[in-house]
Amino acid sequence: MPSVNRLVSAWAPPQELAKLREGKASGGLDAYAMVEVLRQLEYDDCTPEAFQQLLKSAGASTGELVGKAMEDMGKGATEEMNARLKSLGQRSIEMNHPENPGALFQRTDAYGFAALTTYKQGDRSVTMATVTAVIRVRQRVLFAYIFRKYESPDTVISIGKDLEVWADGILMRKK
Repeated sequence: MPSVNRLVSAWAPPQELAKLREGKASGGLDAYAMVEVLRQLEYDDCTPEAFQQLLKSAGASTGELVGKAMEDMGKGATEEMNARLKSLGQRSIEMNHPENPGALFQRTDAYGFAALTTYKQGDRSVTMATVTAVIRVRQRVLFAYIFRKYESPDTVISIGKDLEVWADGILMRKK
């Protein structure tokens, strides 16, 4: 998690947690989810109009939001992750430029998109599918993520549907 974000909640399937407890998660987790808030927006109110303007100015309708978010995420996250790994005496990780499978859904108070990113550390590499929802909840902007090891296009479709259900659930709870 980049330091510009504050973790609100994290989740991993029981089998992934078991790997961690047993010390068998040497290659990372194959699936997990998080909800974060940007620290700079943490206490700022976001009206429905401001949220729509945020999406419009970020180019959500044209797919620019996806590209911008992935580029920003890639640069800062890789540098920060490698600094943390170095402090732990671990090898650095290379992250390729994320590919953009595109937008998943759009609601009045939510927008979802997907990305595929390959991570490489030494001779190991893994491609992760990431689906992200930008959600306006109680005048705040949250980011919900689901990460899963990429196996086929069905991976993105499956977790994209999960993200949409999750975002809709969050939106229903806010009322």
